[in-house]
Amino acid sequence: MDQSALNTASNNTQLEREEENKRFWIAQLIGWAGFFTLALLFNILRGAPIFVSVVTAIFAFLSGFSLSSAYRNFIKFKKWIELPPFKIFFPAVLGSLSVSVVWTASFLSFYYAVLFILDTPESFTWSNALAQWINTFVVMFLWNILYFSYHFIQIGQRSRVEKYKLEVEAKTAQLNLLKAQINPHFMFNALNNIRALTLEDVPRSREMITHLSDILRYSMNYMKTPEIELKQELAIVEQFLELCDIQFEERLRYKITASEACLTMLVPPMTLQILAENSVKHGIAHLPQGGDVLINASLEDQALKLEVRNSGVLQPAKKTKDNNGIGVENIYRRLKLIHGDKASFSLSQDGDWVLASIIIKQKT
Repeated sequence: MDQSALNTASNNTQLEREEENKRFWIAQLIGWAGFFTLALLFNILRGAPIFVSVVTAIFAFLSGFSLSSAYRNFIKFKKWIELPPFKIFFPAVLGSLSVSVVWTASFLSFYYAVLFILDTPESFTWSNALAQWINTFVVMFLWNILYFSYHFIQIGQRSRVEKYKLEVEAKTAQLNLLKAQINPHFMFNALNNIRALTLEDVPRSREMITHLSDILRYSMNYMKTPEIELKQELAIVEQFLELCDIQFEERLRYKITASEACLTMLVPPMTLQILAENSVKHGIAHLPQGGDVLINASLEDQALKLEVRNSGVLQPAKKTKDNNGIGVENIYRRLKLIHGDKASFSLSQDGDWVLASIIIKQKT
C-alpha cells in the first residue's frame, strides 16, 4: 500500500487549521489595536496626563490581548464550539465575567502603581472599580459574540461545502473505482480465469460470474448513499477475494472475521473493498510464495475498529498516478467529511504485515 495519498490529505487538513489560526491572530491584532486607540483617546479626553494615558492604554491592550488569547485556548480545550448556539450563552457569560474580573484587577493594580510611581496618588473607590469591571465585561462579552458568531458562520458554511464535497467525492470515487475495476487488465484476468474454470467446474464458474456482476453493480450503485451497513461491505469484499482466489489459487489465503455487534454499523461504501484490493495488488501479487489477507471488524470502547492486514511491505510514500493512491486518499477524505475528528485512518508496517486501520467513534 502507498502512504503518499494519506499524507497529502492529512497535510491539507493541517494547512486549513494553520490558515484558520492565521486569520484569528490577524483579527486579534486588529481588534485590540482598535481598542488601544479608543482607550488612549478616552483617557486623553477625560484629562489624564499623556504619559499615564499612553502607558495604561498599552497595558490595557497587552492584558486584553493576552487574556483573550488564553481564554480562546480554554474554549478550544472545553470544546464549546461544538455546542449548539443556545447552549453557548451561559458559558460565554461566565467566561466573560471571569476574564473581566482578572483583567480589572490587573489593570487597576497597574494603574494605581503607575500613579504611585509618578507621585500623583489617587484614592481607590469601589465605584471606579465597578465601572472599570463593567467596561471590561462589556468588551469581553462583545469579544465572545464576535468569536462565536464567526465560528458558527464558518461551521454553517463548512457544513454546506462538505455536503457538496461529499457528493463530489462520491462521484469521483465511483469513477476511480470503475477505472480500477473495469479496466482491460482486470477484466482480462477475471474473465480469462472464469473461462478456464468453465472447463473444470461449471457451477463454480457461474458463481464467479455472479460475483463479478455483483462487484461491478455495487461499485456503480454505491454512490447513492454515503454509508452502508458493514455486513453489506463485508459481503462484497468476500466476493472480490473469491474472484482473486481463482487467479492466485494457493498463493492467496484470506480470512474475514467480524463481531455480531459490528455488522449493522455504518461505513463508507467500498472502504474495505479498496483496502482488500490494495492488499492483493500491492502485497500478495509481489510475493512468489503468496501470503495472507486478514480482515477483522470489532467494537472497542464504543468505536468501530476495522483492520486489513496483508503479508508484505508497506510501499514508501511517493508521488504516483496509481489507483492505490487515489483510493487511499479517497478513504481518508470521505471519513473526514462524514465523521470529522471522530474517525481516523492509518497505514503502518507491523512486523511482516502491512496494517491498514480505520477507527470510527460511535455517537453516544
